[in-house]
Amino acid sequence: MNEAKHIKIDTIFQTIQDANVLLRTEQKTHEFVVNLNKGLIALAIVQLILIICLFPLKEKEPYLVGFSNATQNFVHIEKANEKITANQALVRSLISAYVLNRETINRFDDTERYEVVRLQSSQKVWQTFENIVAQEDSIYGNSNLERGVRIVNVAIIKDGYAQVEAQIGLFAVGVLQSQKRYRISLIYHFNELDIDFKSIPKNPTGFEVKEYSVTEIATIKELDEANKVNPDLVKSKIKKKEINKNDSNEFLRDDYQYKHKDTIEGDVPKDESDKETKIEFDFEKEAQKSPSQKRKELNDEIKKMRKEQEEKEKILAAQRKQQEALELEEQKERESKMKQQSQQQGERNEPNPFE
Repeated sequence: MNEAKHIKIDTIFQTIQDANVLLRTEQKTHEFVVNLNKGLIALAIVQLILIICLFPLKEKEPYLVGFSNATQNFVHIEKANEKITANQALVRSLISAYVLNRETINRFDDTERYEVVRLQSSQKVWQTFENIVAQEDSIYGNSNLERGVRIVNVAIIKDGYAQVEAQIGLFAVGVLQSQKRYRISLIYHFNELDIDFKSIPKNPTGFEVKEYSVTEIATIKELDEANKVNPDLVKSKIKKKEINKNDSNEFLRDDYQYKHKDTIEGDVPKDESDKETKIEFDFEKEAQKSPSQKRKELNDEIKKMRKEQEEKEKILAAQRKQQEALELEEQKERESKMKQQSQQQGERNEPNPFE
């Protein structure tokens, strides 16, 4: 007997519910894929725009690199076509002018330049420079010497710090004695000034050097040994006087006292009086000379000094040749002695056939 099959209602509803879940999942997946494609398309468009904006991808820009010939280390790097600002140009000009004014010796405007150096230096820096000038064997006090300075490079490391590379040559009556390259490091700043129309300051920018140091980095021509000075024997022309603290008026005896020579004519020895008169006469005679006469005497003196310098160089060359000859003879003697010793050693080592 066949039984009738009954379909359960609950099973039908469960099947329909599962189908709805699958449909919603499919719709969400479809929406996610569509949104993802839209995002990728937008990203591709943005990347394309950025790539177009970045063209050309490689661009060559010229840079200027300053090197030191002595160490081959770079001093500064800057764009070759970069426009320097007015402030940078002013600072570099002031630094170069300060070094030139301080290191140059030409016997024409030294006094005026040193006054500018004093106004642009701190008390410490100026005191050091003054001590250098006051040394007995200082090149600043020798009227026959001149000093030429050529600025090679000016590098501003940062605000207030700079380095200058300069080539300096020392000349005696126009003849080059030594030539070296120096690196000058300095610290500077600008003082605030109140400028009005009534007063025109000699240092209108307020530029002041607080620290100044010089370092030798290369020697192009060395100074002769005969012209070198032993640093241990250097003496200053500035004589410091010991003040007696118990006597507050001691300085009056020297600094504020002066006797006219007419009042002490009887006290001065005859030789010293004649010497003073002779010196005074020489100054008057020099003042009466015409510029052409002074120029002629100066040229004669220069020729004389050049001749003496040439003779001195000849003597030094002859001495060097003589020294080289002596060294060569000593070397030959040493070689001959070594040869004799080796021969004697070989004779000792040879066996005696009669033994």
